[in-house]
Amino acid sequence: CIEISVKSVRIFDPMEVFEKERACRARTEYYVLPAMNDLKISKEELNKYDMESYKYSSLKKGQDLSETFSIREYAEGDSIKGIHWKLSGKMGRLMIRVPSLPIENSLMVILDKRYMSEINEAEKAEEAAGLFLSISNTLEKQSLRHSIGWYDYISCDFEWREIVSPDSLREASMELISTPFRRDCVSGVDRFLESDVEKNYASYIYVTDSEEAEKDIERLREYGEVKIYNPKNFI
Repeated sequence: CIEISVKSVRIFDPMEVFEKERACRARTEYYVLPAMNDLKISKEELNKYDMESYKYSSLKKGQDLSETFSIREYAEGDSIKGIHWKLSGKMGRLMIRVPSLPIENSLMVILDKRYMSEINEAEKAEEAAGLFLSISNTLEKQSLRHSIGWYDYISCDFEWREIVSPDSLREASMELISTPFRRDCVSGVDRFLESDVEKNYASYIYVTDSEEAEKDIERLREYGEVKIYNPKNFI
């Protein structure tokens, strides 16, 4: 994100004989986004994310009869499609399945915005951000709804955005590069786990070049499947 500001301007005639200085205060920003490539993610892996794109709520009922929220006695107005005939036969009265509420968007891509060394910091940051956004770009092109998240060292909050279109990815990209990478002993995963963001995702992708990435994601695996993407493997 290049910030350009002007405090004064000098105006010349075409022959540059006369000049006049004027006060002029203006400011603008120009975003140079990392290259977003199409990654070669296997069909098996994409299908896995697609199959796991629905996770069912244990707190709210919904309309999906393929998953059961609870079972109760039939009441007037209930759909006949929800009747649990086998259980009704055993109980001697009509019992009905209460359908579950699917929670969509259950894939989260997390970027670890830490400098892991003092060597080529800017280059490392660009590689990590490029891979992070390329993963999201690849998923979006496959029509796989997902969220992306990172720790903001300015607001000191874990930020996350739902990606549902190219425009939403572009907006999130500009927010991402508007905040710095920092040296930090706390991983991006730990920042996510300590945040108020709901941990209702079925799968996670963690973008980091940390040598302790496997250790970092131990706690995250309690919430879902986790895959590590290291930028150095995609250079």
